[in-house]
Amino acid sequence: MGEIDFSKKIIKILDKNILQMIIKKAVTKGFTVQGFTKNVCMAPETLICAALERKKKGKYQSSLFLDALNETETDDEIVNLAKKWLKDKDERDEIEQKIEQISIEKTEKKKKEVIIEEKSLQADIKNEENENYKKEIQQLQAKNKKLQNTIQDLRIGGDNSQKEILRLQKEKGKLEKQIEENECENSELKDEIGHLKEEIKKLERELALYKQENLAYQEIFKKAPKVLCFSKKDINKDNFPFYNVDQLKQWSDECEETIKKNEYKEIWIIETDFSYSEVVKMKQLPCEKIVLKSNIKTLIEKVGGFSNGYAR
Repeated sequence: MGEIDFSKKIIKILDKNILQMIIKKAVTKGFTVQGFTKNVCMAPETLICAALERKKKGKYQSSLFLDALNETETDDEIVNLAKKWLKDKDERDEIEQKIEQISIEKTEKKKKEVIIEEKSLQADIKNEENENYKKEIQQLQAKNKKLQNTIQDLRIGGDNSQKEILRLQKEKGKLEKQIEENECENSELKDEIGHLKEEIKKLERELALYKQENLAYQEIFKKAPKVLCFSKKDINKDNFPFYNVDQLKQWSDECEETIKKNEYKEIWIIETDFSYSEVVKMKQLPCEKIVLKSNIKTLIEKVGGFSNGYAR
């Protein structure tokens, strides 16, 4: 048996961890697997075996693999037999027979494990099916019980409906009698309705005035000076009715380029929300006025506005 075939036989029966150990060592000697240049150890067994037949500098990669195996220090029967095979050519036939026997034994063991795994899987499937049947039966029983309860509720509801019909008939008679008694009060009700209509007209006139005032405030807002406020907390713009406020919650060096000259009349800074270096950069932004305050309340006191709904 040549080195290539022997190497393939060894690879198929080696423990996976030991095989990875040998492959890692072989990589340092120049061993490669097509498609797995960065992580040769992750290559499947078939590709590793195929790589044995490739040459590197006139030398088959199977030789690189066997050299790495020969340098690997581990107490493993397969590795020890392979080392003897490399060392003593006279004993190769005997060693190859042992390797073949181990291969047959491992193959038989794998077959038995597959059979056991299949039986276990079939048992699991059967148990799962039984559990599903049990759940379906329990669900049907619960549904049946719910239907029985619904039928009982409908019967009770029917009796209650009949009682309610009788009650409503009696109530109808009382209302008819009350209508007759209230007909004499109609003239007073008409007067009250007229009074309410006058109140409604008055409220409509007040509403029209409020709408006009609102339009006036909107015009004021359109002409209001544009302001940029740096604050990490949300700004209620309604607190500043005489300013057109934009807000930024964080500083970015891009602001130095995006904020143009004369874009903002004033820049407000809640300086406790930002670092000293950020505040310094904010103060260098182009505008007519910089206002620094420690919180929103003191800002309102400085620039004028509303706090908790009251004018400042």
